[in-house]
Amino acid sequence: MADTAEKPQDKYRIPLKRAAVDVKRLPDGSLILRSPYDLPEPANDIGVWLRRWAKEDPNRLFMAKLHRSDTTTPSWEEITYGNALNQVRAIAQALAKRDLSPDRPVLILSKNGIQNALLQLAAMDIGVPAIHINPALALDPNQLDSFKHVLDQTSPGLVFAAEGKPFEVALHYAAEQEAEVLLGDMPIKGLKSTNFKKFTKAWRKSAAKKARALVTPDTTAKVHFTGTSPNEMTAIVTSQATMCANHEALAQVIPALTTRPPIIVDDAPWHRAGSGNLVLNAVLRNGGTLYIDRFGLDEGDDVSLVSPSPSIHITELVPLYGLISRLEENVLLRKTFFRNLDLIWIVSGMITAEAEAKLQNLAVEQINCQIPILTSLTGTGTSAVNTARYFATDESNYLEGNIGLPLPGTYLKLEKTDDIENSFFELKVKGFDANGGPALWHEGRVSQAETDEDGFYAINETVRLIDEMRPFKGIERISRVD
Repeated sequence: MADTAEKPQDKYRIPLKRAAVDVKRLPDGSLILRSPYDLPEPANDIGVWLRRWAKEDPNRLFMAKLHRSDTTTPSWEEITYGNALNQVRAIAQALAKRDLSPDRPVLILSKNGIQNALLQLAAMDIGVPAIHINPALALDPNQLDSFKHVLDQTSPGLVFAAEGKPFEVALHYAAEQEAEVLLGDMPIKGLKSTNFKKFTKAWRKSAAKKARALVTPDTTAKVHFTGTSPNEMTAIVTSQATMCANHEALAQVIPALTTRPPIIVDDAPWHRAGSGNLVLNAVLRNGGTLYIDRFGLDEGDDVSLVSPSPSIHITELVPLYGLISRLEENVLLRKTFFRNLDLIWIVSGMITAEAEAKLQNLAVEQINCQIPILTSLTGTGTSAVNTARYFATDESNYLEGNIGLPLPGTYLKLEKTDDIENSFFELKVKGFDANGGPALWHEGRVSQAETDEDGFYAINETVRLIDEMRPFKGIERISRVD
């Protein structure tokens, strides 16, 4: 039976979905939670989204990357949906002509950028996994062993860096392991490499078309490595099905994603599964625009020249707290930030009541209404958003640890154990990943992570229901489980 919030909140200028959850109580006191909202049939793969918007509105801006310089005014490098599809097809053809496969994937070293995104999309378009690692592993000599560990685990056939020189030592090692080196700029003397522009010039597309025809929802799309030391690293696999279903679910409970194409200003690192599978795909699924930059965190910026006004601000806690301080200090920044803002979405974190009050006071001052501040949780070891606080809360039930409710298509088990207090549960998830738990990558092979007898995967979180009599109030995150 569904448990649903009694009425929507009207304090925002956009509608929010009503909180709702189905609850099944097990004999041992554990709970199974699911969303009663339907999950529409997802796309086969995320390449479907790119083709849709390139056909419907090829001149719509897809991505822009901010370039800063000490001598010139900051400027945006831009690409439209139509141009992005043309380049993705060309790059896919260049990749398809090489000896690349799930056994010989594409490894990306650089931070977020347009070339980075195009290469990921092209690789996934033909069923070649895109592996995005923390750039520090390839930049810091003290972490070179971790970089070598990643190469040993993945055996990439192609390694990409937007700028070669900073990654010189790592790229020499990759070349010694028979990986082709692809560079956007700054070639390295004595190291054979291919320039990225060459990949965008391919004109015959037959090999890419044949490879794309074999892509299915179960095809491995990405691999993200957690941790920074070889002994602590876990390689989390994301399938096309996981990405597509997750963003269909988000679109069902966050209407602002679909009511108008979202404008997002963000550079949350793509090497992490939470942000790497969230931000770019939120834009791509909904025909929006991504400005790759952290909004308002560079005090040298002239806001009137370089900062677009976001409609959805996806962020993490540390940059959000820094942004609040700058918003309080800078009138022009406040006007720019709140002008078109529909909501703020915090990834895997809960804002304090004090910080939320500051934000809401600033919002009311600028636009005469409050801004919904939503939260979500991507559990450790998973590659999808598992829960979201997509609904309004009021002061009487506000809790800083409220991680919301399960998304459509996701099941949560709140498991009673003897090791925790009576009112607390261990949180487990089952959802978009095949067989419930996430898939892991080990020595070039995909295997399922360990799950319990019901197919649920433990994400090492202790939680409780905020209100046991009214489960739609949400789930409170208590602590990590060792």
